[in-house]
Amino acid sequence: MTTRKKILVITGISVLVLGVLGIGFIAVGGASGIGPSFKGHCFGSKFRHGGFHQDIGEFILWRMDKSSGELNLAQDQQAAYQSFRDYLESIMTDVLPQKAEMKRAIHMEMENGSPDLLMVTGRVKTHVDDMYGHFSAALEKFEQFYATLDAGQQKQITDRIKERMKAHGCGIQPDAG
Repeated sequence: MTTRKKILVITGISVLVLGVLGIGFIAVGGASGIGPSFKGHCFGSKFRHGGFHQDIGEFILWRMDKSSGELNLAQDQQAAYQSFRDYLESIMTDVLPQKAEMKRAIHMEMENGSPDLLMVTGRVKTHVDDMYGHFSAALEKFEQFYATLDAGQQKQITDRIKERMKAHGCGIQPDAG
């Protein structure tokens, strides 16, 4: 797989995971002050949030938990949801902070008089490969959870995603019926 394709795949997976995380279970509204500041700006806009912070991760998990309660999950569905949620939490607490370390190392290298671009590209490639694996596993966990839901519960999640995408200016309209 070429680097360009990997970047496109990672971007696509990231958008999907972030859609599931940040939109899929978030109730309508801009709680925590993040909603209104993004009004009219889609996910990739220059006005997006400047980085991932732990408090946002905790907020996302809280909103997911709150919204999962609205789905009235059966015991097997709750177990699949918990597996998905636990994996996402582990990514937020263990994996995403590695990005900051990678960025620091790259910045330090680039400040050298003669930066080693092979080290930089190698570090980025390793990070992209690692993140691809983590996001791919997160998507598998989501698929396993989603497969346990009945049609009505699946529609609730899909409608919520559409509502949040519309609120963020992404042009997708929720079903009228």
